[in-house]
Amino acid sequence: MALPKKERAMDQGKSQRRRRPVWLTWLLAAGLALLWGTAPAQALYKTVGPDGRVTYTDHPPGNAKAKPLSTGNPTLSYSPGATANPSSPSARSRIGAVTLYSAVWCGYCRQAKAYLGSHGIAYREVDVESPSGAADFARAGGGRGIPLLVAGGQQIRGYSPASYDALFGR
Repeated sequence: MALPKKERAMDQGKSQRRRRPVWLTWLLAAGLALLWGTAPAQALYKTVGPDGRVTYTDHPPGNAKAKPLSTGNPTLSYSPGATANPSSPSARSRIGAVTLYSAVWCGYCRQAKAYLGSHGIAYREVDVESPSGAADFARAGGGRGIPLLVAGGQQIRGYSPASYDALFGR
């Protein structure tokens, strides 16, 4: 049964009104998605209170002088063809000092430490949550995740036994 002209016009008007908010909602959602994409570029400040409580904010603490940390533009490198044997003295001198940037709460950091310990590889551990460790981490090109292993001029982000084997010639 067909609707009379007046009811049909009202029905069409309702459907047009419904379409506009949906279209507008999608436009708004797209705009918000673009704004959220720029949020990580903002500064983040870590404050340790007198009671030892750690607080992260988007503004510097009122009583402290903020020093900008330069993270540089780190280059990630990985050499799958490395054939070093760290147990030999020549390989140790070629690889040089091994530094692992980590945090206590990081599960992959624990796995990386276990790997280095089980293979008898001497390393220096830097806690990225301490003020001096955070500065060292930034100078080493940190900022994109932990653990960060630096050895022989190469950097390995995250933990992968295959990557560590390739670097240390296992």
